[in-house]
Amino acid sequence: MEMHDIAGHLAIIGIYFILLIPWILLALSIFKEQSILEKVITGIVGGIAANITLCYLHAMFHGLHLYIYSYFLILLLSLSLFLFNAISQNILPWKQQNNIPIDLTTIWFLLALCSSIAAEAIPTFSTTAPLGWDPSFHSILAQKILHSNSLIDNWQPFEKINLNYPLGMHVLIALIAKWSHQEVYQVFQTLHMLVQIPAAILIYLLSIRIFNHKQAAIFAMLSYAFLCHWGSFRSYYQWGGLPTEFGMLFFLTLIWSFVSHHNKKSMAFGVLLFGSIILVHHLSAVISSTVMGFYILMNLTRRKLDTLSFCFLILFPLTFIAYSFFIVPYTFRIREIEGTGVLKFHGESIIPLLSIPDKLGYLITGLGIVGLALSFRKIERSEENFLICWLTSLLLSFCLLDYVYRFFANYFFQENFTAFTPSRFLTVLSYPLALYAGHALQTITTQGNKILSKMKQPAKVQKMDITFSALFVTIVLLSIPDIKNLIGQKGFSEQTYQLGQWIKQNTPENGFIIYLTPIEEKNWLPYLTWRPTVYTPIPVSENSQMRMKKLQLFHSPLPPEKLNNWLREEGFQGFVLQKGKDAQLVLTQIL
Repeated sequence: MEMHDIAGHLAIIGIYFILLIPWILLALSIFKEQSILEKVITGIVGGIAANITLCYLHAMFHGLHLYIYSYFLILLLSLSLFLFNAISQNILPWKQQNNIPIDLTTIWFLLALCSSIAAEAIPTFSTTAPLGWDPSFHSILAQKILHSNSLIDNWQPFEKINLNYPLGMHVLIALIAKWSHQEVYQVFQTLHMLVQIPAAILIYLLSIRIFNHKQAAIFAMLSYAFLCHWGSFRSYYQWGGLPTEFGMLFFLTLIWSFVSHHNKKSMAFGVLLFGSIILVHHLSAVISSTVMGFYILMNLTRRKLDTLSFCFLILFPLTFIAYSFFIVPYTFRIREIEGTGVLKFHGESIIPLLSIPDKLGYLITGLGIVGLALSFRKIERSEENFLICWLTSLLLSFCLLDYVYRFFANYFFQENFTAFTPSRFLTVLSYPLALYAGHALQTITTQGNKILSKMKQPAKVQKMDITFSALFVTIVLLSIPDIKNLIGQKGFSEQTYQLGQWIKQNTPENGFIIYLTPIEEKNWLPYLTWRPTVYTPIPVSENSQMRMKKLQLFHSPLPPEKLNNWLREEGFQGFVLQKGKDAQLVLTQIL
């Protein structure tokens, strides 16, 4: 890895934290009942959500480049509030009674956090080109916003179709790329790590609220960071699921906030988080709404709504009002759903029930089931009820989509398709599974300590907590091969990058690239050349009918006159990319 790559990552991280400073200061000033760790995580996640919302509003009015003025105004106000409270001796960290005590448990938490950061930073810093198919189309959208300083509503010049994908994440990527002077795909790569760090901390905090045990919380954090095959850093990093990462980070924070506090501040915070989920990822919004709706429904069957259910019920209309600037126009696009793969998704084969543990990871699945069984015997509080509803709603949604919906599609239409992406419901199952796994590991630790105490071990050895230490180290060591395999892997090669730049320099802006030689990383060619090509990566939410017609056109032998007519109708100048006699790529214009 070259030094300028490291410098680029560090520049992105620097801008990221600069954007969060005002919101961390606000959290320190406003959420006085929280511990320092809780205030900081509230400021970080709230800051991400607030920046996304504000950037989106600026881009709506073609003023993303003006966000710097709003930023400094917010910084001035938050700093003033912080200093006012500091002078009043209300929020000085060293004068708070709820500071995190530096005890053995805190040291283990810090070790777990540092291990997670190291495991994520090493692959992230090893390249600038993100893995997976998804980053290629996300980079196109973010770059279009960066070019225009405003929201976009189409896929031109690559495809003449309207845009349906929500752009909350993309406006943030565009802003960070602009301020850090880095490529949008490098921002995408770095954000994997920056989103996963607070997600792991929130698993820790949420576990404490549900199980009231710090060892269980540390194990939950480790289970999420190292044991989950799907839904953890390792998973998202490989397929490029950054919007899902953002959406689930906000959802984790929303749940933690609601189970921790029931006041106006937590409700306002919840509206910001839920609204930001809607802005960054439509499927994450569907998943979050499904989980909360299922919990409300389960409480209604008991004819008794608890405080958490009321919070969810109030959250929906408040979010609709606050984010109507996005939700109302977006609902009018429902008529375009027919040409998309949202309700007719062919891109995923059925996942047999018996293969689910393999997908999720046998160890995390086994530990999750054990933790569920242990906690199921004494479910008393709403937090424990919610956790089991969270897990159940995701499994039910997956089964309904992957089995029931697919069965009716085969029966009535004789086609094998489903709706949405059923595997995403399994992907986000990692969060409740990690919480249950932490509970199971803590129980194992307790039983191990009892056995050791009967063996009359020396007091010093007992204080070291051998069982906890052994499990901690084992979990971290188990992840080393997987992390090692990710190092240096990249979404596109240097040769593909150079090819893209060469095509860009040697073709006009209305050039259309036809490749007669196989291109391994063809999904990155439109972004790297910024020219329309035979293949454009677009997500399931978009109308793919026009693209399919184009692909069919170029998959069949084209007479020259038919090709020329098509290029002329579309307003393109055609260029053919093929190998010459010396095996070098040659670019030839179609006259």
